[in-house]
Amino acid sequence: MPFSKPAALVALCLVAACRAGDSRDSARLDEQCYHQGDAAACSKVAAEYLTGRRGRIDEPKALAAYGRGCEAGDVKACNAAGEGSLDRDRKKAEDYRRRACDLGSGEGCLYLSGYVRERGGADAVAQSEALYHRGALLHVKACRAGDADACFGAGAALSRDDEAGAEPYYRDAVQRWQRQCDSGDAHSCHRLGAAYRGEKGVSFDAGRARTLLDKACAGGVTEACADLALALDEDGQKADAPRAASLFERACAAGSERHMSCRQAGFLYAEGDRVPADKPRAARLLDNGCALGDDWCCFKLGTMLTAGDGIPADRPRGADLTRSAEGLEFRILEVRRGKKMVDPGLTAFGIPAASITPTAADPGQELVVVAMEARRSNDTARLPVRKVFLIDTAGRLHANHVVGDPRFGDRPLERREFLFKVPAGLHLVRLQLELGGLTLDLPPARTM
Repeated sequence: MPFSKPAALVALCLVAACRAGDSRDSARLDEQCYHQGDAAACSKVAAEYLTGRRGRIDEPKALAAYGRGCEAGDVKACNAAGEGSLDRDRKKAEDYRRRACDLGSGEGCLYLSGYVRERGGADAVAQSEALYHRGALLHVKACRAGDADACFGAGAALSRDDEAGAEPYYRDAVQRWQRQCDSGDAHSCHRLGAAYRGEKGVSFDAGRARTLLDKACAGGVTEACADLALALDEDGQKADAPRAASLFERACAAGSERHMSCRQAGFLYAEGDRVPADKPRAARLLDNGCALGDDWCCFKLGTMLTAGDGIPADRPRGADLTRSAEGLEFRILEVRRGKKMVDPGLTAFGIPAASITPTAADPGQELVVVAMEARRSNDTARLPVRKVFLIDTAGRLHANHVVGDPRFGDRPLERREFLFKVPAGLHLVRLQLELGGLTLDLPPARTM
C-alpha cells in the first residue's frame, strides 16, 4: 500500500483562565530577580509562569527565571533549570547541571554524569565515572551533615555498585523523614510516602504510603498530590478514579508535570475513563500540558479540535500544534488474524518469539496483528503514539490492548506491529492512530 501522511491538525485558541497576578507585584519580583540577582525572587517568577499567573503558562520564561537564579548561585534553581531544559536544549541542560555540580550538588553531578556518558567521546566513560563518584560523595557528605534527602540520594547512587552498602543510607533517610514528618514537615511526609511505595529503607506498604502522600498533598506539596494520584490510578479501583483525576488536575494547575499530570488528567476526562467525560475540561488540561512541553497533550488537543470532539473546531491552530508530524509517511504492510499469536509488544524488546508463550484469544474473540511501516523524510518529524484503533464497518473503534509506545520519527524507517483482541469474524476496514489524525485502509487479512 502507498504511504499516507497524517492529517493537518489544529486546536481552537483556548483562552487561558484569567489568572494574571498583580502587575505591580510581578514587576517587583522581576526587578529583584533579573536586576538584583535575588534567587528566591527568581523561583517565585518561575512559579508564576508555570502556573499561568501572568496569563498563559510560559515554560521558556520560567526556565529563564530559574537560569537567572542559577547565575545567582541557587543550587535548586540550577537543577530545576537543568531538568526543564533537557527536552528543549540538551547543552543548556548540561550546563545547568554542571553549575549545580560545581556548587556542591550531588544531584547535579549524577545527572551530569549521565549526560556526559550519553554524549560520548574519547574520555566520556572516565569523565562520567569521575562525576558519578563525586556526586555520590557529595550526597554522603550532606547526609552526614543531617540532610535526609541527601541520605536517600547517597543510597540511590551507591546501590549501583553496592546494594548492601546502600541500605544504611536508605534507612537513615526514612528515619529522618519520619521524625520531620511527625513534626509537621510536609516535604518529609512526601518523601517518606514515596519510600514506602518504592520499598527503599522500609518494607512496601501501599496503605501507609497513601496516608503519608495524602498528608503531604494537604500540606501543599504539589508533587505529593501527583504521586498520590498515580498510586490511586495504578490501583485501578473505579471508586478512586475521580479523586485520582482531581489530584492530577491539581498538580497540572500548579505547573507540575510529575507523572505527566496534565496528560493523565486530560486523557481521563477526554475519554470518560472511570470518570464522567468532560471534553472542555480535558481541553484546558491538555492545553496546560502542551504549554509545559508535553507533545502528547499537544497532539491530543489538536486531534480533538480538528474533529470538533466536544469543543469548537479550529483547524488553523491545530495544524500549528501538530506541525511536527509533517515529514512522516505510513503504510500498512500486512494484517494477520488467528486464535493464538505472539505478542509483538514483547518481541519489540528483543525477546525471541520462540521463547514467548503465545497469547490466546478469549471465547468468541480472535486476535489481529497489524504491521505498519513509518518513513521519515524530515529529520525533525515526530508523532507521539498512545492508542491505536481498528475500525469496523459500523464505525466502531477497537483499541489495541497496550496503551503507550515510543513516538514515531526517532528512526528514519521503522516497522511496528500492534496486537488487538476483537469479536470473532468482525469485518475490519481501517486502522487509526489516536494522535495525529491518521487513518489507513486495511488490506485483506492473512489467517494464521
